[in-house]
Amino acid sequence: MTPTSGTLENSTQVEKYHKDISISDIQERIKKNVPIKEIAQQLNCSESNIYKRLDKHRQLLRQAKDYVADREQQLQSKQALLLKHINEESIKKSSLSQRVIAFGVLLDKERALTGKDSVTPRSFTQIIVNVDKQIRGGKPQDIVIEGKVVDNEEESDAT
Repeated sequence: MTPTSGTLENSTQVEKYHKDISISDIQERIKKNVPIKEIAQQLNCSESNIYKRLDKHRQLLRQAKDYVADREQQLQSKQALLLKHINEESIKKSSLSQRVIAFGVLLDKERALTGKDSVTPRSFTQIIVNVDKQIRGGKPQDIVIEGKVVDNEEESDAT
């Protein structure tokens, strides 16, 4: 789009369409109580250009404020939708690593909600070992992490 020219009362040429005017340039002048007509002259554009930019800026600010005000409800709505789709079938389709990560995230959130510290890698490993023992009826199978057998009680070097 190319700029079109118009005239001010003093017959000087102004560009009605002026892309490189920033909202901060306009706001700076408004803070100094410079009238819109004078701002338009200083920035070599029409008054309507200034008003349009201010309106657009106000609209963006309103949208941002609306989002922030409604953000909690929007996030809760998405959480409910996600939870609705997490069922036994979808869990069975997920990989082991996805299930372990989900377990860890849920455990960490549970601990945060109850005022407990986050789970450390060591305590998380112990929890996994305990769950593994429960699943296998108290018959643990060695779990090796980084060359070490992880046990409920202690770690020992794998041989």
